[in-house]
Amino acid sequence: MAEERILLKASILYLIFYTCRFNFFSIMPIVAKDLKLTYESLAFISSTLFIGYALTLIPSGFLADKYGPSIILLSGSIISSLANILIAITGDEFLLRGLMFINGLGQGMGWAPLVKLISLKIDKSRVGLAIGILMSSAMIGPSIAYIVASFIASFLNWRFSLIIPAIIFLMYSFTFRKIKASIHSSKLRIEVVKDLNLWLIGLSYFFFYAVYRGFLVWMPTFAYEKLGLHFLTASLYSSGLSAIGAIIGYAGYYISLKFFNGEMKRVIAYSMLSAIPPCIILAYTGGNALIWLTLLYSILSLPLWLFFIYPPKIFPANAVGTATGVIDTLGYIGNFAGTLILGILYNSSESGREIFPSIILALLAGALTSLFIKEQGTKA
Repeated sequence: MAEERILLKASILYLIFYTCRFNFFSIMPIVAKDLKLTYESLAFISSTLFIGYALTLIPSGFLADKYGPSIILLSGSIISSLANILIAITGDEFLLRGLMFINGLGQGMGWAPLVKLISLKIDKSRVGLAIGILMSSAMIGPSIAYIVASFIASFLNWRFSLIIPAIIFLMYSFTFRKIKASIHSSKLRIEVVKDLNLWLIGLSYFFFYAVYRGFLVWMPTFAYEKLGLHFLTASLYSSGLSAIGAIIGYAGYYISLKFFNGEMKRVIAYSMLSAIPPCIILAYTGGNALIWLTLLYSILSLPLWLFFIYPPKIFPANAVGTATGVIDTLGYIGNFAGTLILGILYNSSESGREIFPSIILALLAGALTSLFIKEQGTKA
């Protein structure tokens, strides 16, 4: 029962992390009008969050390995909560940029410590499933954040969309201060960064996330402008594609256990290769695009859980946080690169289909890279 309680608390905490990460994005039209800011200004303000987020992924994982996950989670929640509250009470554009950057620093202290916590508190035979359930929070987190922030802004003031989640975040995170996790004394935390296998996992995740999240950023625009969906319908459709990952990710994990003896790289490689035919059809035909897009994301959602099951599976317990931070950093860089490259291609295209050859190349590169991953590591 204790394990289930820890997993539930961790999953709820990561959902609450998202309410202070994506809340600002859903209220930007109201903020623009109230503070008389342009969307260009808001774009710069918003993007600084992800810079701060990327900068703390590896350090937070290392610190979780060294000092334990609880203190890092609490530190991140304090930083992010205070930043959200200050964002709510200021109206200066440059202060908003700085505060959003600080918010990103706090947000980056969530994922790796939580994976570390799960790896220490959950029985090794069930840690893969537990990591997957935690990963599901990341799939539905943006939707929860949008709904909560929009609801609060509709009935109160947009500033409360930042203040209320921040207070809840801070209060809930303090319940983690009593969770003790053993800290190992081995010195492998830094050495693990030199492990080629870690970089193969991270590089495969780089290509995967470049497609999965990179294209998802442009999906509403693509569906609205190129496929003729209503604006709201295009957004709901895109959100639905992201949400199905929480369910299909479990199917990918089950397939790896049932059919491949727990070998996850085959599911990763086969999924990315199987996603190529729908991309080819989307690149060269214009019919039934929604069907092929749905099939593409359904297939591509299969490995969603697997990349972060690797750290507790093949790396020493004292290095799980550091390894998780490295993988997530490379995935985030892939997300950034995919969004940028696909956006440039989309901007210069007429039908929008010109983006799919690049997606095919990324899928092929990710699949080939994953085949070199070693499933067994050195456990210390």
